[in-house]
Amino acid sequence: MPKLPPLIWIIIAGIVLIAGVYGFDIVIKQKPSEEVKEPVTSPIPLPHYNEDLVPVSVNIFDKRTLKLIPRVPYTITALEGSPINRVTDDNGYFTISILKRVNLKIAFSHECYEEITENVDLRVDPKTTKEIYLQPKGSNSDNCKTKTTPTEGEIFNPKVNITTGKDVFGVGEPITFEYSYSGVPDEYKTFNILVESSKPDTHVGSGKYVSKTGSGKFNGQPPGAYEIRGYFTFQPGKYRIIGRHPIAVK
Repeated sequence: MPKLPPLIWIIIAGIVLIAGVYGFDIVIKQKPSEEVKEPVTSPIPLPHYNEDLVPVSVNIFDKRTLKLIPRVPYTITALEGSPINRVTDDNGYFTISILKRVNLKIAFSHECYEEITENVDLRVDPKTTKEIYLQPKGSNSDNCKTKTTPTEGEIFNPKVNITTGKDVFGVGEPITFEYSYSGVPDEYKTFNILVESSKPDTHVGSGKYVSKTGSGKFNGQPPGAYEIRGYFTFQPGKYRIIGRHPIAVK
């Protein structure tokens, strides 16, 4: 190391000291804030740990008439965050996005219906389409008369009776059946499908609307367990299964 006058060493020491202080400050400011947690303002947990949010759709029905209830207030609560108050749309519908590992409680309150609280936990029930049925209070107030006192034709118990000449069909053999719907209002359309028994009820494929009573035929199928299922629709894109008939192809 070359010999330098004491004054030069003092200047160098000062430069190193200044650079060290500011450099340390820059490192601290640029260091990722790993310990700073995002504030949770919603009961629906944020997607930490690279987990994906799962959309869940909910429909609210009148338990007596099976009709959708518009503008139902509901409150979502979870272990984290404060409760969130919302109202369904005019079709009694709303969606939420949650993590699979989270249990949510959703409380529904409406002046004309009994209050209920439902748990939404995809680990217990993985279905992402939920149907909630509210029990009318039977109030005589003007606000509830039209909602809780349906006409005779509106109180119905939808059913479908599906029959086949036999329960076992040959491979490739056409599958013929007869069906009869009852308790379904005229304005609701009905349709039948043939699917593998393992398919969920939401797997409706390309079913075609049919009359309330009649007969049908499906193309032959490979070996397996199948079901003929009957549905009715209560609005475009919304449907409900009300009956099934199992068959086998061998």
